[in-house]
Amino acid sequence: MGAILYNEGLILTVIGIIGIVEGFRLNRVSAEADEAFGPGWYLLILSVILILCGLYYLASTFKKVKEKKGTSLSWKGPASFCILAMIFYSLLLPYIGYFIGTAAFVFVATRLFGEQSWVTSTLIAGISGIVFWFVFIFLAQIPMP
Repeated sequence: MGAILYNEGLILTVIGIIGIVEGFRLNRVSAEADEAFGPGWYLLILSVILILCGLYYLASTFKKVKEKKGTSLSWKGPASFCILAMIFYSLLLPYIGYFIGTAAFVFVATRLFGEQSWVTSTLIAGISGIVFWFVFIFLAQIPMP
């Protein structure tokens, strides 16, 4: 079995666990402010989904390594670079705004995961930015930067 330096599934799972901890903290803050359905619930739901996806990816990666002896896995996969892009996204969000930041992040993510067409990546990014803006601002009434 090959050496596993970093595994994207493990990274996604750990980020999901951190999201659950933060979601419970946000729920306590929402309860103190008498908000019945605060932003913590969204984070909890998304974190559970992220954990499930991370564990599935982790299991499938170990299965592939077991099938192909002598294969070495690296941290240089698309999910690792997407996590790095997500970190930059969260740091730049207050400066560039929600719509532009989200559209730029989705554009980078689609390119990282293999979309070859610049036009398709741009359309997906623009539509995603609009949809996320609409869902969070108008439907969930969560203020965004």
